[in-house]
Amino acid sequence: MSKWPETSYGGRNQTRTVFIDATEAWGKVAFDVCLSAGPSVIQAVRENRVTKELEDIIDANMILSGVTGNTAGHEVRLAVAHCVHDGLITYDFEKSKKFLHGEKVAFGTLVQMVLCDNVSDDLFLRTLDFMKSIGLPVCMQDLGIEETEENV
Repeated sequence: MSKWPETSYGGRNQTRTVFIDATEAWGKVAFDVCLSAGPSVIQAVRENRVTKELEDIIDANMILSGVTGNTAGHEVRLAVAHCVHDGLITYDFEKSKKFLHGEKVAFGTLVQMVLCDNVSDDLFLRTLDFMKSIGLPVCMQDLGIEETEENV
């Protein structure tokens, strides 16, 4: 889910190229697939069922995410969602090992979306609700970090 917020934010001040446009488009497709199919996929996995939506999410994560992460260029990839992940590791490496890479980046994606001027409040709230519904961390406390001014 992080690729679209990252590429759209990271590419905002870049000279537009076909690669930046493509990565934003691929990232948006992956983001939309996760947001729309995610809850049903979580249920299917819990029931050990393979569905078209599960295959779509696997494709979005394996193919679109990989291509997006490697196509746009260094400047577009260095956006907030993954920097939050890196900061969490720096903050407390041992505590951060309790969480998967994707869980930390998911929280970073919410931070990233707040910074994006192309993310509506409605889309942010839908994403927040989705992440809560599948048990992803949505605040620092969910990651075991006290929300103090120093930690923020």
